[in-house]
Amino acid sequence: MQVLGEGGIGYLQNILDVAVSCGFDQTNGASYALEADTGYVCAWGNNQYGQLGQGDADDSAHPTPVKVLSGWQDGDPDSTTPLEDIVAISAGCYHVLALDNEKKVWAWGKGASGQLGYGGTAPKYEPVQVEKLVDGQPSPLTNIVYIDAGFNHSTAIDEDGNFWVWGENGLGQLGLGQGDTTDRYYATPMPSD
Repeated sequence: MQVLGEGGIGYLQNILDVAVSCGFDQTNGASYALEADTGYVCAWGNNQYGQLGQGDADDSAHPTPVKVLSGWQDGDPDSTTPLEDIVAISAGCYHVLALDNEKKVWAWGKGASGQLGYGGTAPKYEPVQVEKLVDGQPSPLTNIVYIDAGFNHSTAIDEDGNFWVWGENGLGQLGLGQGDTTDRYYATPMPSD
């Protein structure tokens, strides 16, 4: 069965990539499709933590795919435009990562463990840019060529082969060293040793 297009019109076509967020059970999942010709991300399903990227947490109003939105100005839905020029997507439990054609990473959805990489833990109902700390100051994570969203953590690889991690680390899943179980709210380089 083909997936209906945005607003239930036609079908999704020219799909470059897909991702599925399973949540804790089959009723909590969301799905994502990346359109090859526009770089738009279409999303449908559960939206408990804003993982549809529509600026809200309402999933009942979105039974068919909707485009993930960006450009919010003071919460005004009329100021938004679709997130575009995306080349890869990855979905975690309740959060999503997107890589754009300028090699920057965007995230939205649940952020309770820092898995969105913007420095906080609140959910984001629209895409925010993933950041790293440079001399104690946030700056965009750039030159990324690969992304992967885990359960409540996220990873990326840059064009120099550096591995970046952020999010939940209670069991050491970020691989930052023996005994390091501190969550990271910004992208952190994994030690090269």
